[in-house]
Amino acid sequence: MENLSSVIYVSLVTKGYSIREAEAMLKVAREARCLMDLTGIAVFANGMIMTIIEGDTENVKSYYKGVNQYIGVGLNNVIKILDKSISNRSFPQYCLAFKSFDEHLLSLDDFKEEEDKIFFEQFLSSGNIVSKIIKEFIADKIPRLFHLR
Repeated sequence: MENLSSVIYVSLVTKGYSIREAEAMLKVAREARCLMDLTGIAVFANGMIMTIIEGDTENVKSYYKGVNQYIGVGLNNVIKILDKSISNRSFPQYCLAFKSFDEHLLSLDDFKEEEDKIFFEQFLSSGNIVSKIIKEFIADKIPRLFHLR
């Protein structure tokens, strides 16, 4: 049986990305995560990004260590807000799903189709710790809590 864990971190996006740049970054991140059998989501809202990594504990730790290479190159104030063992993945079908609450990046949103919208809404209403954290992030409460603004 796999030893699963989840890491959630938030960071301030320090530069404006064009659609093309954001798409390229998502492609690289998705490929890396798929190779490591990691799943999760990146949620963009209010000039910040929240990322959830889930999978084998060692792979999650290894991937998270690599996040530091982006500090100062587009991310700043990377703060880990959750690191815990899990029994099930929240986003098993996505190496890296992307949800945008910013009009500029809506074309990259993976939850545009009705079936995907329903999945995301059901996930948010599930009441688990990950869904609660995402809801707080969307409501801009987490950035204020960590004084990222």
